Amino acid sequence: MKDIIASVEQGINNLTIDEKNDIRERISSVIKSAKCPTNRNLSRQEEKALKDFRNDKEIMIIKADKGNAVVIMNRTDYQNHVEEMLKHKNTYKRITDKRRNPTSKTETDLQQILLKLNDTGYITENEYTKLKPFDSYPAAFYCLPKIHKVSLVEQDEHFKTEAGTDIPFRPINSSIGSPTYEVSKYLARILKHLYNENYTVKNSKEFATFVTNQKINPDEQLVSFDVTSLFTSIPVDLALQINRKRRACKHKSLDTTHQFNRRTDLQLIK
Repeated sequence: MKDIIASVEQGINNLTIDEKNDIRERISSVIKSAKCPTNRNLSRQEEKALKDFRNDKEIMIIKADKGNAVVIMNRTDYQNHVEEMLKHKNTYKRITDKRRNPTSKTETDLQQILLKLNDTGYITENEYTKLKPFDSYPAAFYCLPKIHKVSLVEQDEHFKTEAGTDIPFRPINSSIGSPTYEVSKYLARILKHLYNENYTVKNSKEFATFVTNQKINPDEQLVSFDVTSLFTSIPVDLALQINRKRRACKHKSLDTTHQFNRRTDLQLIK
């Protein structure tokens, strides 16, 4: 239900208040008139167990980082892990004054930038309407447990960690509905042409195929490096510098050179 409401709110983001309220009323009517399926795929005992889990405030039921698995863990342990991550001052900044929520300011600043780009012809009217943030809310931060990184013990048709196991977490910053969400998607479609395909793979299947065809000499070893917090560890200024260099190298081979450079310039990337 929450996913449906979130998707609707995202879709009506750039509509007028009256249009939003009209769509909300229609969606509400559809939800109220919807009926649960008559076919049961769970026994009453299983349904009761799920309900008990859902009502238990001392546990968290979340998906694993990989493997399409469900993880049940102590809520306090989860909160402690999240709070520990947020203490990294080089990555996150604490807002001590609750009145200084940066969301509205970011939205206003971005609206002004987009308006200027639209007035000067850097983006079209349709792009301006699509990218302009409206009624934004802060990005959501949560974590997914990396259970594939720890040893698991099978017990009663499920797996559990050994006592005292420190499970690593992957931080997720969901920017859906935040001021920069649409602009980020817009820039990603443009900047994706800058990466070097010689050093990237599409998925694990492509990597497995590539590795299978590689020959390792007796005096060589295949190693794998796991970088902790890769994206948040990259300095913004360095990323912008690399972006400029890549565009300088790529622009000769792009048919839309002038348009490409204009759209990725100015303040949008920052």
